Amino acid sequence: PGQWHAPPLRTLRLALQRGGWRSDFTGAHLPWAAILNPVASRRPRLVLLSARSSEAFLSPDFLELAHSCKRSGITLAIGGAWARGGGRARGLYLRFRSLRSFVRWIRHEARSSASAIAEIKRA
Repeated sequence: PGQWHAPPLRTLRLALQRGGWRSDFTGAHLPWAAILNPVASRRPRLVLLSARSSEAFLSPDFLELAHSCKRSGITLAIGGAWARGGGRARGLYLRFRSLRSFVRWIRHEARSSASAIAEIKRA
């Protein structure tokens, strides 16, 4: 909520699609409930948010989303100017300082997932 900039999220979507991921763009400046509903119904592996300020993340509704993702095994990741602190915060979500660091992480995750699937098939 309150974040009107869609270009960073559209850029992430393009990067994911180039890497073979299927993605949905739900929009910018969404109320938390508008994010929570598709997350609950679609059960994605990853939810990405972008923000310039921390205001929206101080909301109890954001914490509800973060806890819901964690309970469901969904990775919640945040980028944008606010996320420049990097690292994991409270174990609920990832913060990425740059698109480059996110791309490195997602490539590692894809390799790890592919390795795990190969191990299961061999067993």
